[in-house]
Amino acid sequence: IRLAHENAMQVHVWTVRADHLPMFAESVDQLLDWLVQDNGADGIFSDHPDAVVRWRASTSPKSKSGPFQLIRQR
Repeated sequence: IRLAHENAMQVHVWTVRADHLPMFAESVDQLLDWLVQDNGADGIFSDHPDAVVRWRASTSPKSKSGPFQLIRQR
């Protein structure tokens, strides 16, 4: 992600699933923290948008995540 950002590119993660987490993540919130706050992902594609919306609502809008924001929320 750092290298992409240094070259004026954005990184959108495909696809975050709350029911199929990588071994290092104990929850979808932990995975999203790692992707966005720790590593600076610019966007998320997810089969569980409710989990991403809930996570984003619980994070500070002034996080170090950069430009990640919900474009449309229902």
